[in-house]
Amino acid sequence: MILDAEVLLIDTNTSKPLPFGTLGVHKKAAFQDAKVCLFVFDCIYFNGVSLMER
Repeated sequence: MILDAEVLLIDTNTSKPLPFGTLGVHKKAAFQDAKVCLFVFDCIYFNGVSLMER
């Protein structure tokens, strides 16, 4: 299986994604009220079948 996804930080107070780049190692203290989430938005290949043309 091949998935297309991205990792985002979600603010637990607002339930909204934080801006791109806030996941940096040096910024951990500034975003203690955030959770790391994986958002899968596409399945490209599954069970030996390419889904690119579907």
